[in-house]
Amino acid sequence: MKVSETFCAYPFVHQHLQMNGKVSVCCYNPSSYQSSDHNLTHKNQFNSNIMNAIRKAMLEGKRHSACNHCYDLEDRGITSPRQIETSFWQEDHLVKSLEENIDITKRKLPLHPISHDIRFSNTCSLKCRTCIPSNSSAINAENHKFNFPTKTFPMFSAIENQNTNEVDSIPISEKTKWIYLVGGEPLVEEKNTNLLEKVSKLDIDPVIVINTSMARKNNKLKEVLKNFTKVNYIVSIDAYGKLNNYIRSGSQWENVVKNLNSFDPKEIGGFNTVISMYNVHQITPIIEWVARNYPNKHHFISRAIDHKPTELQNVPHIMREKIINECLSLFSQYKHHGLQDIATFLSENNYSETGFQQFIEFTKELDQRRKESIIDAEPLWSPYFT
Repeated sequence: MKVSETFCAYPFVHQHLQMNGKVSVCCYNPSSYQSSDHNLTHKNQFNSNIMNAIRKAMLEGKRHSACNHCYDLEDRGITSPRQIETSFWQEDHLVKSLEENIDITKRKLPLHPISHDIRFSNTCSLKCRTCIPSNSSAINAENHKFNFPTKTFPMFSAIENQNTNEVDSIPISEKTKWIYLVGGEPLVEEKNTNLLEKVSKLDIDPVIVINTSMARKNNKLKEVLKNFTKVNYIVSIDAYGKLNNYIRSGSQWENVVKNLNSFDPKEIGGFNTVISMYNVHQITPIIEWVARNYPNKHHFISRAIDHKPTELQNVPHIMREKIINECLSLFSQYKHHGLQDIATFLSENNYSETGFQQFIEFTKELDQRRKESIIDAEPLWSPYFT
């Protein structure tokens, strides 16, 4: 199907349910809601004035301000989530459903979401260094034990655990084509099992995508998933060996590999690696590990966002040329567009001296809390931590 340069599949098919019960236009812009009235049903929010205005603009080839996040990236030469997600919905097994919903929109009839991004809670046993309390109950519990200047480091703010959405509120129907389970850690959130038990009683076989660290197993959920034929695990790994254990506190690399090996390779849909200040010097090893052990699997590469101390604008100029060349070399071999995007980002004049100092202070605080050492995990940072 032909689409304009401003088109995105998501407003026509997808509903992003946040842990706080609110519904966003998409997960890449969680502050842009489908409706200002959060008391509406999820289906009514999907047919709100805001959503209809976004769809109308896209069908007319116009940009809508709710989607500026993606358009801004594209204007800088960086591949946007809009482009990536829309490409999925143009694949043979999904494009017909997308075209049907576009036709319903043109006829000004109510739409039903057929893709669901579901985040029931922040329940998680890991304390990843690039994560925040609203996405990890373990980080939140840790933050309750310590006092730290939260004005400077809001990721140290202790909150109420996120656990708002209920299984019965999810508008799953015979039209549902895609269910994406995120967390927290979806393998330890019981509501995900309950939801899929409910779906299994319907006469549908949607694509089930589970974004997991693979640090834990859930045999009950695994049993329920036998009712579906299109199960895909997207495995989040940012490094391997001791650097994995350092970045993802509570995870042990040996267990990750063991758990991966317990699944049918056909169920491993791909891998996701977030490049941050902690693994920016170890990009090649994790790219090559995935390519060697899981050839022909998707490997999504992105940079850390929404966590200022660990974001890549903090990389000092003296380190950038080597990382840029490494990313471009890897891109020429593996064609992961995220690598090219990181090279583009590090080529911009965006260095933050304040951010780099925050990275040092943030890391020292966590190392002290957890009795760890960044120098042991990544010696290249030793000049700044001795």
